[in-house]
Amino acid sequence: MRVRTLYFARLRELTGRESEELEVPESAVCIDVVRELIRAHGARLAAYVLDENGELRRSFALAINGRKVGPNEPVREGDTVVIIPPISGG
Repeated sequence: MRVRTLYFARLRELTGRESEELEVPESAVCIDVVRELIRAHGARLAAYVLDENGELRRSFALAINGRKVGPNEPVREGDTVVIIPPISGG
């Protein structure tokens, strides 16, 4: 099935894109989408979003269709998945 991803901040820099569509298995959950993105974009993206245990860093959040979700939330055909990077500022 196809899902869409959107990239913000450093993720946009690492992928060189604002968005893209990915093919993922029918049984995919949100973290599977993240892993597919890493497979497509490489080690620099992995080092940025994953901790030493291969899990999503605690400073990141995930959203599907604008709703914050956990890493094991199922995705469906046509969903938009966003990895929300840490926010800093003053």
